[in-house]
Amino acid sequence: EDPEAFRQTLPFYRVRLLYTGVLYAMSKTGLDPIFCSHAISAISVFLTLWVFAHMFKGVPPYPYWLCIPLLTLGLGFYEMARYSSPDALGAFVWSVTFLLFLRHRTSMLAMFPILVLVRTDYLPLICLMFLYILITRRYEWKLVALSSIVTAILFLSLQSHTYNWEVLMHYMSHPN
Repeated sequence: EDPEAFRQTLPFYRVRLLYTGVLYAMSKTGLDPIFCSHAISAISVFLTLWVFAHMFKGVPPYPYWLCIPLLTLGLGFYEMARYSSPDALGAFVWSVTFLLFLRHRTSMLAMFPILVLVRTDYLPLICLMFLYILITRRYEWKLVALSSIVTAILFLSLQSHTYNWEVLMHYMSHPN
């Protein structure tokens, strides 16, 4: 509705490489880009709920599945499915990350670079998870180091093409 506001937000999407890549690939098949952006959100929300339904091993599925509608209403998942933003894709990638974490899979370490590709502002939570992993010695330190180095390189290379830290922190602290 506001072309100038849209133009001003475009630099933020340069660092959301995975989201814009999926959007680009879908639009290359002939689909409308606006439809693609909404489809990514809707599919991501559906997949996130599917991951939540299978998150805990050994839990009887039916009572747990009854809680999912309440969870979706309480957390606003239906709103995420309506908007065309990378938030739903981020929720899906985070849910996969936590699923792998709960199941003690080493492949969870590969999710951190993917999270940076979805949104670079996930870095503070990623750093907290790295700290927890290092303190608890949950995984081999060489794999943790490799994952952290790849994550840092991706983050720094993506940030070098958009905003500096000062501008990014200003936008994160003043969202309106």
